[in-house]
Amino acid sequence: MIQLTQAEAAKIFTDESDKYTVIEELEWEDQGKWSILSVIFREGDGPYYELVVNRTGTYFDGYDFEYSLECEEVKQVETITKTWKPV
Repeated sequence: MIQLTQAEAAKIFTDESDKYTVIEELEWEDQGKWSILSVIFREGDGPYYELVVNRTGTYFDGYDFEYSLECEEVKQVETITKTWKPV
């Protein structure tokens, strides 16, 4: 786990950090009144971490962002998904 400051989290989210590199930004997940986004980042060749960003508001009125400052170490895993298709 890594502890970030608000300023560090905001720079990672906007991909303006000199210290951390954004590896992947996942899609926004709608949770009703708010949306959640995961940003995968790392420092140098170190481990990967996940920054969780919460968003409230609207496209027209603007958004408010809140960051989870305690970021857990993550690793990429391959998953297999089964689905049903017409024959």
